[in-house]
This record gives sequence, structure tokens and C-alpha cells, in this order.
Amino acid sequence: MYYCNGVNWQEMTGGGFTLPYRDSTNTQQTLLHLENRNNKAIIGESYTDTGVYGRSYSGTGVAGISDEFFGGYFRTNSNYPALKVENYVYAGWAAQFIGNVTVSDNFDVNGSADIGEELTVDGKGVVTSNTDKQQKLVRMTDTYSATSLAAGAYKDMTLDYENFGALPTVTVGQIMNGVSTGDWYKVLAIPINVTANSCQIRLYNTSGAAITFNATWHFVIIGVK
Repeated sequence: MYYCNGVNWQEMTGGGFTLPYRDSTNTQQTLLHLENRNNKAIIGESYTDTGVYGRSYSGTGVAGISDEFFGGYFRTNSNYPALKVENYVYAGWAAQFIGNVTVSDNFDVNGSADIGEELTVDGKGVVTSNTDKQQKLVRMTDTYSATSLAAGAYKDMTLDYENFGALPTVTVGQIMNGVSTGDWYKVLAIPINVTANSCQIRLYNTSGAAITFNATWHFVIIGVK
């Protein structure tokens, strides 16, 4: 039995194609259209390679559209990602999502991610920045001590933190007292001489008497990554 592919007559064997089968033509019409109103229209299986492969030189490689369910569904039973998207064009997008995106498990982005609307994690909002530069936040503690720090006197210590792309903002948080003599809570920690990866902490005794202390301060550093 033969069928016409629009240009030539093609042999058919046993009511189907002779495999492997490959053909090409130049037409504006759809080459293959399968419709099933009760189950899957196409199943692609492979034990050693890609189950379904789509490539286009000027359009979409693979398009999935659904009016009631998922446009595309990906599942893996291995340690590899259920979906891997790559783009080898410089500064090009590997994936573009239009509409809401819900991720119920791990989501790993090796490149840049541009989100036009709100970003939530575990149902809660993520803080945005007033600059187009990526920001990072570092929370840390450091312990300082002084012996008989006189009233009105100060002592400079060093706070080292991971490198930032520009001068960050160093904020002093709560203090946890260790061993002290005098009004240790009146020691004021002031960040000065801030650089991209460290600053000085000036410990100033605001009380009216000498203080001996050994205490831990909390710090929050925010700046350009």
C-alpha cells in the first residue's frame, strides 16, 4: 500500500510506516496531526536516549498547550532534573515563563533570573531592592572584650565579613553579655571605616565609670553582591 505525502507516493507496510522512517517536504501545512479525545495522542519512549525530541530553526522546538490541565508535565525517577533548559546563545534566555510559576521542590538557576511580578518563598514575600544590582544579606556575630575601659573612652576592634561588590551597610543588632563589671549595656558599638569586606567596631563607654566586659554582638550586613 502507498500513500501520497503531497509530492511523492510513499510505500506503507503492514498498515504503518517502515521503520526507521524519515522524509522531508516544503509546505505550510501541518505534516502530522494526531487527535485522541480519550487518552494520549503521542507517546515517545526510549531506553537509551531522548524519548521525544523537537527542533526548529526559526520557531518553537516543542510547544505544549492545554485548556484544562498542564501544558507540559515532566517527572523523573532519577537523581537528574525533571526538566533541564539550556541556551547556548550569549545573553539569551534559557527559559521564559509567562504567568504564575509554582515550584513545589528544588529550583536551581545557574544564570540570571528576572521576575516581573512578586516572588514568594513558602507562601511569604521576599524583600526587594531599590537598585537593579543583586543584593545579599549577611548575619553574623562577633565577640569583643575590654578591661577597665574608662568612662568616655573607646576601643577599636575589627569585624571581618565576606566580600561585597561595593560598600555595604553594617547594622549592629542585639548584644549578649558574657562576663562584665559595671554597666556593660552602656557600651556602644559603632561601625566605622567600612570597606567591602571589613570594618572597625568602635566600642564606646557611654557610662560614667570604668567597665570590664566580654560580650557578643549581632551584626547584619547588607550590600551589593
